[in-house]
Amino acid sequence: MYMLLSLLALNGTWGSNCPDCGDEVSGGPRHGGTGISFYYADTLHGNYVTGDTGLYYVTTGTVTISGIPAGATITKAFLIWTSLLTASNPAMTFNGTPLTGTLIGTAPSPCRSNPAYAYIADVTNYVTGNGSYTLSGFPTETEGASLIVIYELATEPLRNIVFYTGAYTIEGGLYYRYNWTMSNFRADNPVGYAKITFFFYDGQDIPNGSDCGWEYLYYEAYADSNKQLIAGWDGAYWDDTTFQMAGWTPPGATSIQVGYATDCDNHNQGGCTDCIGTMGAILAVNTPNPTSTEETAGAGTVRFGPGYVELRVKTAGELVAYAPDGRFVSLIGSGELMPGRYDLRGLGPGLYIVRLVGQNNAIGKVLVR
Repeated sequence: MYMLLSLLALNGTWGSNCPDCGDEVSGGPRHGGTGISFYYADTLHGNYVTGDTGLYYVTTGTVTISGIPAGATITKAFLIWTSLLTASNPAMTFNGTPLTGTLIGTAPSPCRSNPAYAYIADVTNYVTGNGSYTLSGFPTETEGASLIVIYELATEPLRNIVFYTGAYTIEGGLYYRYNWTMSNFRADNPVGYAKITFFFYDGQDIPNGSDCGWEYLYYEAYADSNKQLIAGWDGAYWDDTTFQMAGWTPPGATSIQVGYATDCDNHNQGGCTDCIGTMGAILAVNTPNPTSTEETAGAGTVRFGPGYVELRVKTAGELVAYAPDGRFVSLIGSGELMPGRYDLRGLGPGLYIVRLVGQNNAIGKVLVR
C-alpha cells in the first residue's frame, strides 16, 4: 500500500545508500516477518516456468502457463499466495479441486489493517502442461498467486533449480533494504544460463494512476531501480518478475545474494512511497555435468577410497563432490591442491561422485559409511 509523506528531511540517515529519503514517518517503519529461506531444490535437464494473477478484492482468478516444451515431463508444481488476514485461512480451490495450503511465513501488514500470511501448496498432481488453471475460494484480501512449474527434458542443459520462500514486508517511509542468500546450487564456468523470478505482494501505483515509490531489485552486483518496478504488473497488488542473469552470476558460484528495497519517490511525486512484501524467488542455473569429464593421462594421480579422495601429487583445479543424480554437494578444495587424503566423512553417509577438474581431470565414486 502507498503512503504519502508530508514531511521529508533530505538529510535523513536511517538505512544506507539512500538517495531520496529523509526521516522515517511517525510510528514506522514497521518491517519484518518470518523471512525468506530455503524450500526446494532439484538438479535435472530442464527448467521452470511461472504464471500468476492478482487477486485483491476478488476471490477467483486464472493462471496461464506457457513455455513448457513439447515432450517435457512435469516433475514438480507449486502454487504460492499471500492473504491479509486476522487469522490463518489456508483453504482455496485449484482447478476445481479443494486444497489446503501450508503456512510458510507471516509478516506485518503492508500498510493495511491485517498482517500477511504466505501459503504454498504442492499441485504437481493437478498440472498437466501449458494452459489455463482456475483459482477460487480465497479470502477476500488475498493479494495474488503464482504457479511455479518445474519440468524435465533430456535435450535441455543440466541445471540446478533452487526455490527460497517465506514472507517479509518492508513498510515505506524511507529507504529500507532486505537481502537473503540463495545457495544449494553450483553454477558452471563460464555461466551459460541463469534465470531468477521474484515474487512480491502489495506493489502498486496510487489510485489516480500516478507513480508511487521507487523500488530496487538486487542480484549480486546487479541493481535495477524504477518508479514502477514493483507496481502490481500481474494484477492489482501482485508481481512475478523474471530476469536473465547469466552475465551477473559469478562463474562457479555456489551462492548469490539477492534482495529488494523501497524508497520514497522524490523523483516525480514528492514523497509517495510504497509498502511491499516478498515471498522470495526461484533460480535456475546451468551446472557442470559430473559425468561429462573423461579421465586424462594424469588421472592416475587420484585414488578414490572408502570415505576419502587421495591426491598423489600437487595439482591445480577443483575437487567437487556431487550426489549420484548430479546435484552439487560440496566444493572439497580449489586452487592449488596439495597431495594427501581429503576426508569426505563430513558429507554424511552415502555414495558421492567426485570430480577433479583442472591441470588433471578425473572422476570417480566414493562411498561414505
